[in-house]
Amino acid sequence: MHKDSEVHVYYPIAKDPKGLFETFDQKLDTVIRRRRELASEFLAPMPSEDDMQREIFERVVETPSTTEPIKQLSPDEVRLLSWDRFEALIALLEEKRGAKVILTPRSGDDKADVIAMRGKHVRVIQCKHTAWSAYVDADVVAEVIGAIDLYRVRHLRSVAASLSFTPIIVSNGTFTSTARKVAMERDVELVGDLELWKLLNQTPCTRAELEVVENRRVESMKDVHAALINFGV
Repeated sequence: MHKDSEVHVYYPIAKDPKGLFETFDQKLDTVIRRRRELASEFLAPMPSEDDMQREIFERVVETPSTTEPIKQLSPDEVRLLSWDRFEALIALLEEKRGAKVILTPRSGDDKADVIAMRGKHVRVIQCKHTAWSAYVDADVVAEVIGAIDLYRVRHLRSVAASLSFTPIIVSNGTFTSTARKVAMERDVELVGDLELWKLLNQTPCTRAELEVVENRRVESMKDVHAALINFGV
């Protein structure tokens, strides 16, 4: 006689590796498990379909309760960001301060990570992320200055007459005094760890907002040029 074999069904559930929030999968799994438990407890009345739909909506769809404040990025969390998310954070800060931003491609960006425009002024930004709060010395600054100058010639020469530019280097590390001297001589703005934390205190940012900006990252320099035209350059 043939005996049927047991069949086990597994389904993956996405979780936040840091455990900071409950994902969509976890919320839906909780609702499903509760329904199974209620179905097995035949002495307890089953909730109506309307009640179940309302619970699914409240747990899965609705936004977090206003009693639970949205977590803002801290210096330690910024230090743990990947390099591309750090670029997205700088673009987000510029956007929150009133600029139109372009988050340039991950590769082949010619050393300009973020382009921020306010009126006829363009901020060409290179980001230097460090996981160890390292020092950023003059040689790094000089290298970036040369790259930004080349970027202007290659990609912004056609609009140079109608716009003003400020080259900027942003890092969560510490610029040395020599680096700041070189930057001052070349009219380059430096935003180091202290300036960055001040900006984040003045303009709080969340990881969710950062991801929204990251999702708008352009894929090629052709897209950068198209975005500049769209901005009216």
